[in-house]
Amino acid sequence: MNDSTSSSQKPTSRRPLVFIIPGILFLCAAALLFYDRTHVHTTIAPMPQPYTYNVQQSVNNKVHYRQSSFFGDAPDPTNTAYIANLTDYITAQFHYAFKGSETTKISYQYSAVATVRATYGNQASEGGIANVWTKQFELIKPTSGSTTGNSLALDPSIQIPFSDYKQAMDQFKDAITAPLTGEMAVTYTVHVSGKVNGAPFTDTKVSSITTSLDQQVYQLAVKYDKTDHKQIFPVKSQHLADTITQYETRMAILLVVLGGGCLIYAFRRQIFKSPYARELERIYRYHDGIIIRAKKTPNVIGKNVVPVQSFDDLLNLEEEIKAPILASQVGDTATQFIITKDDIVYVYTLGEITADESAPIPISPQSPPKIRPEKRLKVSG
Repeated sequence: MNDSTSSSQKPTSRRPLVFIIPGILFLCAAALLFYDRTHVHTTIAPMPQPYTYNVQQSVNNKVHYRQSSFFGDAPDPTNTAYIANLTDYITAQFHYAFKGSETTKISYQYSAVATVRATYGNQASEGGIANVWTKQFELIKPTSGSTTGNSLALDPSIQIPFSDYKQAMDQFKDAITAPLTGEMAVTYTVHVSGKVNGAPFTDTKVSSITTSLDQQVYQLAVKYDKTDHKQIFPVKSQHLADTITQYETRMAILLVVLGGGCLIYAFRRQIFKSPYARELERIYRYHDGIIIRAKKTPNVIGKNVVPVQSFDDLLNLEEEIKAPILASQVGDTATQFIITKDDIVYVYTLGEITADESAPIPISPQSPPKIRPEKRLKVSG
């Protein structure tokens, strides 16, 4: 064999590095962003310091009597039960104290309402009691304000006209003449709100004083939360971390798409192979030892060209006459495999020769070039 006319080395396809290198870089950058998203922001980000606040409440009541020979204008401070017919009014001192861990703007609103109601025992109602008549009296109009600091104290004092409420209840019961139960409830409501480090907070507290209006001797039932403690976690840093994570995710997905697109385009010929390319690759893979890739087509002038039907026919001839198989590429869609013996040239054409390509060795129109069906190739060497 003449090395000047042939080469036994398999041609290597030049990979478009201009697409492979950026594709790999894009995928590496996407991997770093995914790692940063799933590890950095969730493991080493410092925990934000919470905003804490405490609330303390108290209610002090004082019953005032009409002048009598048994009492002065008020019962003894040690008394816990009171006479309804002697009671003129009740003073209530509500205390609300807010203490926060940081200075911030605090908005507040408070009000007090007295509710007089007549009830009737009814097993069909919730709790076994049904409201028959209800009337509300505004003791403190809704009052709003704001302050800047870390503390707030509210100490409104109200006067509850107990005798007026009892008289109104007695008049209603006399007019209805029904077995009703009278009750008075005074409700003091405080609503505090603010915002610390982007985290809004609200606190609502309700204190109540309840007593009967149809008993000769009554007691005051006071209900309130004495102390309360809460924590508010800042959302500003968390919002920033969420924003970074969101953009990292979007950028990582974009880089994956770009990197994958570059690699697919770079290896498109290896990924999207035609039947001709797959068959040619298989022939070279199994029979590379007996195929010589010709740098130029051998001279066939004056020789008899015999087209063969399959590559197996050339393999049989190669074994019989011990002649090498020459491979000559015809454009990008066809390859001719040739064995020469004396004045006869045996040719097998793999693929399809396009109209703008001229075959180095013309073949008869009766034997059109084609790709044989998939079958086991004979392995030699």
